[in-house]
Amino acid sequence: MVAVAGVERERGRISFKAILRRPALAVRCRGGYLLVTLGGKVIDRVEGYSLDPSWMLPEYSTLSGSDSVDPKWDSLPAGEEWDQLLQLAGDLFDHGILQENAGFVQELRWIPQQGGGFWYLICEGGLRLSWGLADGSGSRLPGAISDKIEALKDVLERKDGLVPLASTINEIVLYGGPAPIIVER
Repeated sequence: MVAVAGVERERGRISFKAILRRPALAVRCRGGYLLVTLGGKVIDRVEGYSLDPSWMLPEYSTLSGSDSVDPKWDSLPAGEEWDQLLQLAGDLFDHGILQENAGFVQELRWIPQQGGGFWYLICEGGLRLSWGLADGSGSRLPGAISDKIEALKDVLERKDGLVPLASTINEIVLYGGPAPIIVER
């Protein structure tokens, strides 16, 4: 994910400017994954049926299956599902979750509903976090991004104690306010 510009040669030396772009998420496609930026641009394609864990990227598989995702796309198409995916990934990135806790959020799942979709974050150890709607609201209303991020940060602070209990936890609700709600099995 490199773009090189301004190559100069002088006295046996080569200098250049490089722009490095790191993908923010991996979208499952036929035969592999599309590596996608927060703006929805596809910057690479990786073949295989599992993504190397060293990428530490959240993965997304559309409900209509990987055959509906063309491996030749150069950007994600317009549409509610893709717009919400980018909104959610952007919110997680903007608040440092994806960078400071790389690999914790392993998968993003979308359940379409009338009036929007419902998102789950599948995390380290199988923890299932209920994000709720992926909207750009900055208000302090229940379910606002600021509350979800606060709840998620609380989970991250306690993850060493929560991950071993993942099999006894049905889900952790992030959209109910600034404190996470742990729903046990």
